[in-house]
Amino acid sequence: MNDRTTKIINTAKQLIDTLGSEHGIPVRFFGSGAIALQCQSHISLWQQLKRKEINDLDLVTFKKYRSNVRELMKNMGYIEDRRSQVWEKQYGRLLLYHPSGEFPVEVFFTPILLHHDINLQHILTIERWTICLTDLVLSKLQYEVLDRKQLIDLTLLFKSHIVGNNECQTICCRRIVDSINNDWKMRYTIEKNLPHLKAFINEADVKAAIGDADSVIRKVDTIQQRLIQTHKSAIIKLKERAYHFLHLPIGRPVDYPSPDRWS
Repeated sequence: MNDRTTKIINTAKQLIDTLGSEHGIPVRFFGSGAIALQCQSHISLWQQLKRKEINDLDLVTFKKYRSNVRELMKNMGYIEDRRSQVWEKQYGRLLLYHPSGEFPVEVFFTPILLHHDINLQHILTIERWTICLTDLVLSKLQYEVLDRKQLIDLTLLFKSHIVGNNECQTICCRRIVDSINNDWKMRYTIEKNLPHLKAFINEADVKAAIGDADSVIRKVDTIQQRLIQTHKSAIIKLKERAYHFLHLPIGRPVDYPSPDRWS
């Protein structure tokens, strides 16, 4: 893990402690930095697969704390981007910078608005520092197109953790299915992405880096098979065929403008 990633993780922990312990605001870390924190025993996989270093810190809390978080972080020296109010209105997040100016900090509010919505209303605080492993997986699988960074992050998650039915310290197969069963667009996206993930894991350089690719693929298969066994209504199947035939976008576009200091 490089110095930048370590600093982002340590900063996230400090913010979670300060906002949570001192001000009673439940905040959790998510994104690639949170994956690095949850997968430290296998983080060398990032270097082996030449993953790009992370550039920002992503946090999430409940909407009712929006104004409190803004005020407290500004009092701690965080600098609000001049376009933060636009980001907040259009993308449901605050955009600030670390006091040193080294990296941006994005604060999301539940539900997290990405290609698809991820609602953490009842399970935000299962883990000490991050959103739960299941939601870290969902936050990556929900991309309409998985790029190499997302594929590496997902491979690291499945390499590092078991797939089971517990919420804590486990990729919970049951909750993945329950979370997307009534959201046919998200289910369509994830069903499309799981074979891409398995194909990536089977690539020669990835297999060599993982060492036990077959066991990682079996974990992905567990989720894929559970989805196959879960009934889809006729109307959902019809909607999927229509969107596929018409080449309509399934998820929300997330082509965000670059933060000022990174444009």
